[in-house]
Amino acid sequence: MIAWFNFAVLLFATILLLYFYVLSARPAAQGKIVGPAAYQRCFYYRLIATGAEFVITATTLMLVGVRDAGEEAIRPKKDHTMYGGIYVKIRHPQAVGEVFLFAVIGLLLHSPFLTIFSLVYFPILAMMCYAEEADLSLRYGDAYAEYYRNPGAFWPKRRA
Repeated sequence: MIAWFNFAVLLFATILLLYFYVLSARPAAQGKIVGPAAYQRCFYYRLIATGAEFVITATTLMLVGVRDAGEEAIRPKKDHTMYGGIYVKIRHPQAVGEVFLFAVIGLLLHSPFLTIFSLVYFPILAMMCYAEEADLSLRYGDAYAEYYRNPGAFWPKRRA
């Protein structure tokens, strides 16, 4: 269910990106119709397109994380094995995808309050991730300790 919702958001954001970026790339043509206000309008169109692009990036990261986590993304199971896929590179791809969506929503709604309030989700999601890691360490023991040393928590590690 969540994967389909993420896919719908991805599709909708892609359409918004295309539509508003094309509008934003035509200030001179629009200026012939609406006058000098066209440049300000194109600025707003570009902001919407940028927000949609950000949603696409975050949603894609979340989709890949949900896919690679499988059913465990929603329903923890005692006998579940450790993840592969994107989790080989980053331990919390879903959190990275989610954390920026709150700010994007605030920007898309032109709400300075929501945009600023979204900053509270950075430490909240970090605490959630570390709580999950403590439990994964209990569940998988040494195998998780070995895994933990390889991928970065929120960004892939550079290899020497």
